[in-house]
Amino acid sequence: MAQPMTTQIEQHNGPYTRFDLEDAISNLQNIETDLQTVLERIMDHDVRPTDDELSNALIGLIEMTKFRGEKLNMVFESLIKHGKIL
Repeated sequence: MAQPMTTQIEQHNGPYTRFDLEDAISNLQNIETDLQTVLERIMDHDVRPTDDELSNALIGLIEMTKFRGEKLNMVFESLIKHGKIL
């Protein structure tokens, strides 16, 4: 029987640290690289993506940005709760 997939949250051991916060901030900033990739796909390829493909890519980026923001807030709130930052 296949092992169930575990999330990064489930794998995290112990309270978050400032390094987790730095990592969450850095991950949230990946949106710039993601948008650059979409822009290159539009501008630098002979065949442009369809409106549907472009919409799906942007919807995915919006959702990923939400997820990354939620993770950042979770880590930040945990650090405050445990007195790691004031």
